[in-house]
Amino acid sequence: GPEDGLGLLPATTAAFRKDVPARLAALHEAVTNGGGPALAQVAHALKGAAANIGATAVASLFGKLEDMGRNGKLDGGPQLVSRLEVELMRVDFELNLALEVA
Repeated sequence: GPEDGLGLLPATTAAFRKDVPARLAALHEAVTNGGGPALAQVAHALKGAAANIGATAVASLFGKLEDMGRNGKLDGGPQLVSRLEVELMRVDFELNLALEVA
């Protein structure tokens, strides 16, 4: 809580970590099966969640996927999702460090 200097980071991080696996599975499904609107919707939700924890690079990648879904142009989508998975592992590591420091 506020007294530990972390504010809402622990709670926001827990929610993000709980939400990401199912949403990543939905991203894979949408990118693989050409589901533009579904891709845009899931990517939009994840973009906001990533922004809430300060993961701006990841939020930007989700934004690109959201645009792809809206435009219906999914070329490069699977590669972008793979890149996101790598970035999310890095974010997870950095969140662990941030939460341990406090």
